[in-house]
Parts: sequence; C-alpha cells; structure tokens
Amino acid sequence: MKSEAKTRPYYTTRITATWDRGVPNILDTGDLLIEAKKNLKHGEFEAMIKAGLPFDPSVARRLMIIARDHRIRAHAHDLPPSWTTLYELTKLPDKAFLAALESRAIHPGMQRDEATLLVAQERRKARPRVVAPNGYTPSDDLWEATKTTVWDRAILKVASNMPWKELVSEGEVRALAATRKPNGPYSGAHSKFAGAVAEAIVLRGAELGKRERVLDTSAGGAIRGAVTEMMGHEYHGVDVWEALINENRAICADLGLAPQYHHGDGTVLDCVKGPFDFCFTCPPYWTREPYSGQDNCLAAKKTYAEFDAEMAKLPVALRPKMKPGAKVCMVVGNVRDKDGELIDLPGHTIRNFKAAGFRYLTRADLVDPIGAGYRLADYMWENGEKLYPRDQHILWFKTPEQD
Repeated sequence: MKSEAKTRPYYTTRITATWDRGVPNILDTGDLLIEAKKNLKHGEFEAMIKAGLPFDPSVARRLMIIARDHRIRAHAHDLPPSWTTLYELTKLPDKAFLAALESRAIHPGMQRDEATLLVAQERRKARPRVVAPNGYTPSDDLWEATKTTVWDRAILKVASNMPWKELVSEGEVRALAATRKPNGPYSGAHSKFAGAVAEAIVLRGAELGKRERVLDTSAGGAIRGAVTEMMGHEYHGVDVWEALINENRAICADLGLAPQYHHGDGTVLDCVKGPFDFCFTCPPYWTREPYSGQDNCLAAKKTYAEFDAEMAKLPVALRPKMKPGAKVCMVVGNVRDKDGELIDLPGHTIRNFKAAGFRYLTRADLVDPIGAGYRLADYMWENGEKLYPRDQHILWFKTPEQD
C-alpha cells in the first residue's frame, strides 16, 4: 500500500535534493523517478516534472534508463559523474562496455564526446558489411563524413578508399593529349568533378549491393561515369557534346570500364529509356565556364531567363524516366549575370523541381579548402565587392511515389 507521505510534493522535494553531480546521486535520482512513476496517479508524474523539477521529461527518461542499467550500478566508482555521459554509455553492448572498462577507455574523467564516439564505433562494427556486385565496399569514414549537411571536399578525399587520384591522373593524361586536337573536347578550361564527391553522392543515392541504373543528364567529363561503374552500378550519361562523349568512352575503355553515353539533350531526354533508380548530375552554371561552346549547350544561352527556362524543362523530362520514389541529386552553385549581380541558381533549381512534382528532401553544402579563398578574397572584394565562394550546393529530391 502506498505511504501517505509519498505524494507529489514528497517526490519533488526528494528528487530535487538528490539532483547533483556524482554517480551515486544520479542513480538515486533515477531510482526516485522510477518509484514516483510507479506510485503517483496517472498524469501526476509528468505534471510533477514540468512544474517542480529542475529538468524536463526527456532528462527524466534518460535518468531512469541509467538507474535501470545494472552495469552502471556495478561499476559506479569507475564511471564519469555526468548523467549525459552515462546515458551514452547505456547504449553500449555488454561486451563492449566491459572491454572499454578494462582498457580504461571508460574512466571517471571521460567526456560525453568520447562516449558518443565509442558508441558510434561499436555501431559501425555491428553494421552488416554490404558489398557491391563487383566487390566495391565503401569506407566507414566516407559514410560518417556525409552524415551532416556540410561535406568538406578535402575530408571526402581522405575518407575515400578508392583510387580516384589515379583515375583523375589518367583522365588528365587523355585531356592533355586531346588539347593537341583541333576543337578537342578537353581544353583544360572547364572544371573537373571530384571522384570522391561522386562516390559520396552515389553512395547516398543508389542502393549498395545492387546494380542500379544511374542517370546523369549533363555528363560532362568521364569521372562520374567511371566512378559509378567502379561502384558496381550501370551508368547512363547524356551530353550534347559528341566529341566529349567519344573521348569519355576512350578514357573509360583504357580503365576497363564501359559506362553508357548518349548523345542528346539532357533537358529533353528522348535519347534514353527508363526507368532509372537514381539520377545525379552537375549541370552547367550558365556563364561561369565556357563548356562546349556549342549553340545547343545550356551555357550558350544569352540571358539567364533563357537558361532558367531550359533548366525548368529538365525535371519535367526527368520525372517519367525515374522509378517511383527514386532520388535525384543536383550539384549547383550561384552564378552572376553580365552586370555582376548574384543569381540564386540553387533556389531556382529547387523551384523548378517542385513545380515538376518532385519532393525537396535536403541540401548539403560542398565546401572547398580555404587556401585559394585567402589568395583571391581581397582582390575580389576590392574589384567588385564580391566574397570568394567556397561552397556549392548538393540538392536532394525525391520522385513522387506514384502519379
């Protein structure tokens, strides 16, 4: 039978008094919370926490989890006097918990970040290793480096365990040879897509363990096709520049790869047959680079309004080519018009995809190393009040589940 003294004011007073740093007090607080939840009438427990205790209901739930953990009780003298750190440690499997105690990875001075890292490491060990049909396996570091909305290009490069350096070197050799050709596609005037960035995007967008069909509506150079094929997927790249496509095929053939290239317009897509499991691309940023120099290239449009009108056709043409629920990834950046005014190409891309019925999922910022920015920032500001852009935007969309 419940004691008359053990009312809501009784528990409020006792819990507040025991709420202090130190493992024993943390356990006592958790015990009192468990007892109060059991003895108080329905609704009184939550009301007591909200009205009378120095923490909210989410903290109370964590304190009760700590109090119920027999390992915390058995090794209290070896544990840090912080409830947030103790709560992280409750997530460890028994074997990992005891091993960390023995190795002194868990110790009284342990910080919460250390405990969080320990839990993350154990979860990575427990995660099933998924391997692509051709044997590709991503590094855990690359998966971790793409968990937030900031993707550091330098970190992605280090995190990747694939030989993208060698691949890019091969492409550059072919590019240098191509510059000797009249009107060759590789002039060296346009940027190259980073292999590690392509790997990270395909890792997040196409299902590992399957050979999925991946579409690239603005293929550009060979790197995205080569990376996608090396990861075990079937790549289909569309580009209006036939000479570039032919050179890409030669580069990939030298590497023992055979991505499929299609000569056509990526805003129309009548040259490919769906359905595709994933689409990712990096369209021309209007006038930022010369690209092909052909009249039918997006970058050749005289005004931004013309460019945007063509870009709006892309998601309309893309939608029927994608499987229901498939992801689409667009890598875009801001551009400037002839008068130097900044234009929000990422925002317009989001608008165009939503108008075509796609769902806007999330955005990651692809951040470049700061070195070049330091060298150019002062010059750019003094000659036009422009700040050096270090980031591009990785926009993620989802195809409707059904029409």
